[in-house]
Amino acid sequence: MAKLKTTYVCQNCGAVQSKWMGKCPECNQWNSLVEEVIEKQSSSKSSYNQNYIPKNTPVIFEPRLVERKAGKMNGLDITDELLFDVYLNINNKTKFDGLEPIDEVFSRVHSVLNEIKQKHSDKNVLIVAHGFISRAVYFYFNELPQSGKLGDVMEAFLQNCEVKK
Repeated sequence: MAKLKTTYVCQNCGAVQSKWMGKCPECNQWNSLVEEVIEKQSSSKSSYNQNYIPKNTPVIFEPRLVERKAGKMNGLDITDELLFDVYLNINNKTKFDGLEPIDEVFSRVHSVLNEIKQKHSDKNVLIVAHGFISRAVYFYFNELPQSGKLGDVMEAFLQNCEVKK
């Protein structure tokens, strides 16, 4: 039999607290925490993440955050030094059939992030991205390496399900 767990969700910012408080510690809104009873599952990371995000949280699919088009490079081992240097170098202007240029990827991802900043500056936003898009998000908030080689910045290579604030 599953155990029940009570959490308190801020109706203003979506922050989740383990106990009721008169004022949300995240957004400082008074009387905004509402009790929510959830089914407590195993202590695995995936069930924790499922329980952490309130069920009434809106989910928006943003087509500009789809993965980079790899064209003929799709399926190649980009850990090969030459391919790695081409695939992850913002200064490399070599054209490959079907490979979306890095500056175009950055442009579309950064336009989404600019919109999010403008429209949702008072909210917490969770962005779920994969591979190259997560790197584009990383470099939105961090300086590009002078070499242009994105692989020189290992922090840009997030671990699976890693959270960056």
